[in-house]
Amino acid sequence: AFAPPSDTLPKRYKYLFDERKWPGLENLFWTVLFKINGLSQQSTLAIRLKAGLEALKTPHCGDQKNTTGSENGKAVCSSLMAAECPVCAKEMCNLAKDLPISHRTQSCIVCGISGKVMNERNPPMALPNGNVYSRKALESNMQMNDGKVRDPRTGESFPFSSAKNVYIL
Repeated sequence: AFAPPSDTLPKRYKYLFDERKWPGLENLFWTVLFKINGLSQQSTLAIRLKAGLEALKTPHCGDQKNTTGSENGKAVCSSLMAAECPVCAKEMCNLAKDLPISHRTQSCIVCGISGKVMNERNPPMALPNGNVYSRKALESNMQMNDGKVRDPRTGESFPFSSAKNVYIL
């Protein structure tokens, strides 16, 4: 590379050899290199992870109500999210936050407490405050809370008999 001493350059060319120009030139070099070779600036692993997370992402993943604080300007997902949701996992939350929600033609209902699918063997049940959880999760919750069901979102307690079956057509 040619870099003449800055004291010998005419004034109109001095800005071209200024030290502050080099980081911009380096970024331009890398951008052109990737474009010429048809490469992505993201790693193949990140691209594949995003494709998988996009297929699993629901409207409730990374919900603003379920995020707490920030870490270096990035949202940090809280433990209110489903325990077994890969999109809501602490490690994947920031990677998936800007991804679009997947379009589903068939859906399944997942319990917000246990993360298990609600079906005919584990039916959904609505608490008097309107929150819906699976029967098995409510039964285990009741055993831990002296015979009452405690809603983890609101902190309210209800007798198990006040929970009603939810039927979906």
